[in-house]
Amino acid sequence: MQVPVPSLERSFTLRVESSSPSDLGPGRVGQCHIIPIVGGAALGPDITGEVLNLGADGQTVYADGAAHLVTRYVVKTGDGVEIVNVGTRHGATDVMARLAAGEDVDPSG
Repeated sequence: MQVPVPSLERSFTLRVESSSPSDLGPGRVGQCHIIPIVGGAALGPDITGEVLNLGADGQTVYADGAAHLVTRYVVKTGDGVEIVNVGTRHGATDVMARLAAGEDVDPSG
């Protein structure tokens, strides 16, 4: 039996407004930051709505510059949507240093 290859289709684009990050200091495994999510929009085809001032982007940044991220957004739609993203950001030492300095970095390398 051959397993079918999954495909992806864009459901929406999320545009998020954030406020100033807060440095919460050192945690058990790294430096902790939180960035409040204060607004924005989900732009369909499948989901359209307003990003509410109810979310945040939490980050733990490790000594090597890698970061563990947990982000929650609440989107006001006809039936309401909560979006949770969990991931890890990592890269070459020079790229991570540029990101930490607030520089824009070309994602293609």
